[in-house]
Amino acid sequence: MPSRTIPKSHIARRKTIRRAYNKGKNLALGDRPFPAEVWAKINLDDATSLASRYFASLGAVDTAERNLSDSTTVVERTFPVLARCISHFFQVLDFAIEREIWPPSVREYHGRDKNVAKVPVITSHDEAIERAEAIIEGEKQRAKEDGSQHRPMALPALDELKRDLKAFTDARTIQSPKKDILVLAQSAVDALMEGPEGILRLIEDLYDETEHTYRHLEDGAKRTICHEWGITYEGGPELPDEEDPDPGAPPTPPTPPTPPHPRRRQNLSVTTTKANIEKIQ
Repeated sequence: MPSRTIPKSHIARRKTIRRAYNKGKNLALGDRPFPAEVWAKINLDDATSLASRYFASLGAVDTAERNLSDSTTVVERTFPVLARCISHFFQVLDFAIEREIWPPSVREYHGRDKNVAKVPVITSHDEAIERAEAIIEGEKQRAKEDGSQHRPMALPALDELKRDLKAFTDARTIQSPKKDILVLAQSAVDALMEGPEGILRLIEDLYDETEHTYRHLEDGAKRTICHEWGITYEGGPELPDEEDPDPGAPPTPPTPPTPPHPRRRQNLSVTTTKANIEKIQ
């Protein structure tokens, strides 16, 4: 018989839990292939169950990731604008030095070597902010020292740099708490994963109990019914995406079990329940 495949991702674990819940929600306890304590953990009708808390925590991560993505888009859009403005400022300044409008020493106002005309490449967010603030402070100091002889920069003007810096820092300010929210949401998921009462153990118990219940079936029938309860096997079909049921829809009545073949006990219907198996053993 092919080896079973334990789900390794949150998406796969959700499918397994959802499949088992949908299969067992309209069945009596004795007709499910696992004990009451396992069902209590996967019962999505109970908001306090392990599965419900796991699903809610994953939903919080999804929401946090979407919110962070939106704010990150703004950061990624404003960063190159600021970096170009800084680069253009230095290029225009260096051209003016070449034309002897200003002496090379003017570069020192902005934290640069007066003898190096190479324009620095902005590679990080923090560097962009540091460079922009150095320019603003340097121009303020230069204006103070020049007095009435001060000649301000143009194309870009200092106000343009201030505008681009503000747009970028505002975007980062909005992004920062959303990063923290995502970290907290992910931590809540992580806290539900490990330990004897965690999701990983629940998945193992679900697999073990289901396969044990149907252990007397032929391999093909066993794989089929176990798959109905969320178990997957190497080379076998994947679990389909199962949507949450419509809360306003009436419950689906349970399907009555098919009796075993009178002469071939092992050819049980794949809808045979745990209670029926115990009766014929």
